[in-house]
Amino acid sequence: MFTIKTPQFEAGLSQRPGVEILRRRKEGTALLGNPAGEPNVWTLYDRETGEVLTVSDGDGAVDYACTPLANGLLWRCTLSLRGETVGADLRVEAQGDGLRFSWENFREGDRVVLVSLRLGGLAGISAEDKNARMALPSHGGRLIDPGRCGPGKTDHRYNWILDSFGSAAVLYTDRMTAVARIHRMDDQLTSQVSAGHTAQVGALLRHRYTVQDPSYRRANGRDPRNVEDAEALPIEQDFALPGAPFVTVELLAHEPVSPESGWVVGAKHVRDSLPGKPSDFYRGRMVYKIFVGMPSRPKATTLAQIRQIVFDFARRTGNAGQVPYLVGFQHRGHDTAYPDVFTLNPTLESIEALGKLFADARSVNCTLSFHDNFDDAYADSPSWCAEDISRDNSGHLLRGGVWNGAQAYWNSMPFYARHRAAERIRRTMETYPFLQDTYHLDVLTASVFRIDFRAGSPSGREADLAARREIAAMFREQGLDLTSEACGLPFVGDFSYFWHMQRVPRSLYPGDRRIPMVTFLAHGKADYAGTHTDTPRNILDGLLYGGFYCNDVTAETPMKELTDAYFMVQAPLDALRDDFAEDYFEAEGRKTVRYASGAEVTVDFESEECTVVIGGKTVIENGCAMLPQPDGSVVLYRAWEEPYEPVRWRTGLPAGTELVAVPMGVDLPQERLTVDADGAVPLELPMGVGYRVQMEGRAANADKEEKA
Repeated sequence: MFTIKTPQFEAGLSQRPGVEILRRRKEGTALLGNPAGEPNVWTLYDRETGEVLTVSDGDGAVDYACTPLANGLLWRCTLSLRGETVGADLRVEAQGDGLRFSWENFREGDRVVLVSLRLGGLAGISAEDKNARMALPSHGGRLIDPGRCGPGKTDHRYNWILDSFGSAAVLYTDRMTAVARIHRMDDQLTSQVSAGHTAQVGALLRHRYTVQDPSYRRANGRDPRNVEDAEALPIEQDFALPGAPFVTVELLAHEPVSPESGWVVGAKHVRDSLPGKPSDFYRGRMVYKIFVGMPSRPKATTLAQIRQIVFDFARRTGNAGQVPYLVGFQHRGHDTAYPDVFTLNPTLESIEALGKLFADARSVNCTLSFHDNFDDAYADSPSWCAEDISRDNSGHLLRGGVWNGAQAYWNSMPFYARHRAAERIRRTMETYPFLQDTYHLDVLTASVFRIDFRAGSPSGREADLAARREIAAMFREQGLDLTSEACGLPFVGDFSYFWHMQRVPRSLYPGDRRIPMVTFLAHGKADYAGTHTDTPRNILDGLLYGGFYCNDVTAETPMKELTDAYFMVQAPLDALRDDFAEDYFEAEGRKTVRYASGAEVTVDFESEECTVVIGGKTVIENGCAMLPQPDGSVVLYRAWEEPYEPVRWRTGLPAGTELVAVPMGVDLPQERLTVDADGAVPLELPMGVGYRVQMEGRAANADKEEKA
């Protein structure tokens, strides 16, 4: 076994590429490397036959020669296949208190070339260590106890619903944490739980794509009725990616941690390495979408109804900031006719009428904007250009979904960024000169898993990611901050606001547990939504995960859904917008996230109880909000009936003080409140209405004495 030393740790490396043990030198605390004994697997491509070949360590076809470095090790790997000798080097070196594994110096034949290397084990744990756990941000966060979880394997491909944070993984024991990270979209972390009660992470490093790699694993089959895609186009059969892929394992020393919350150390370490938000525009503004219409429902929301929604929300919230994006502002609504967005949906009447609404909305602290899409294109669009579309691995135009009964095709984002994006942005702003401050592109941060096989200029996933970042920068240059769909780790720092931070409560491995890991990764570094307000549980989930409201609103949406979102989610989370999550606790069904400021969010999904404490004051309790205002007043709001007793608002005022609660934006009578002996007031106000209470009330007895 070879040993590499860092300031606080040492790593034992095996004869074949991989880790045997990771040890903290101070007291010997250790994590394992490859407890399941997974082999490394080489994938190669035979250009002559078009076959994909796999070779593992156990096959005897791989020869490893180890060369010690100054503080590292070089594995020189050689494979002999089909009359040719190919190979590459895997270099591991100490990097601070961690290790960097780089796959480099590729040696290929004319016939046989290298595709990928699967490293079986970089960090692992065993159930024999009762303090050891693996935490993965998949599905919003899952905690794996190898002694309780069932077996399985996962390749963490970027997926906006389940794995948009899957480029990082955390393994830990009582005094030591390992954080494994990949750094290119073309590479993947891997994880597994074995029947032998071990868990570990590895990496799949990629050097090349071939036509055996699907452009998109769920792309629709070719439809011969689509004339625009009848003929095969020239493509590259295989192409190498630039640079040398690498994976890092960062090691952290710390005081003893609880097995159930020790993942916080590694999650905070990842978060602290990320850049911050490029814009503060969304502070104090509730983001939502208004669905204008679609071909099957052409008048979901008219211009007059949009005006009604915007102004009614403003009245009911005291002109709270709002950013509604109009979905389907073009052509026949929804996604129709992309990439052409220069024909206004007739439901919106005219550009002049729409411009007046935009201007009027600004008078009530509302910034209207558009929901657009640079990914999808339709062959019936006036702006259709087949050259923009990615080429799939069969030589045809790359298909996306079928929306409104029409087949969508997927633009090649590297090509689109170079040749189309700047002009489209310029023309959009010229057509709609009232656009200001912000703009939304659907899909842009959600679908970063496409390969373009076009002849002469193919591109992989990292190039796709870079193009999406470039497009966001183009919008910023024109004065529009760009928001997009999915909060994913690679996009933090390029986008300030995301429409979704997905957290599907689904197991990754049988027996794992749900944890709010993404709250500790992204909160304070990005603003994100992903919360509905149709049930108390959804509101509780949003509070725990720091996720703002998101929904497509129409004229049929109850205004209470929006006021619930504002008073129960937007207002408290806005106060925590830049606060970093610091600690996590679970006790008797209650889950608590504590922030750096001392603020705490506690929820109990079983009883549907919750509290949010900010600045020492309870601002949310169960279904009620008690929100201090800058002018010294307090806004009270009830979202749902209490499961037990009415919430008591602790006023801090003397017993007998009489207060007047004034309804906001609705024609209802004022409510009179009297402070009880304990200084509290039971909240039994009508639901779904905000009430503003001025705090200059006087004790009832003093008032009577004055009158006497």
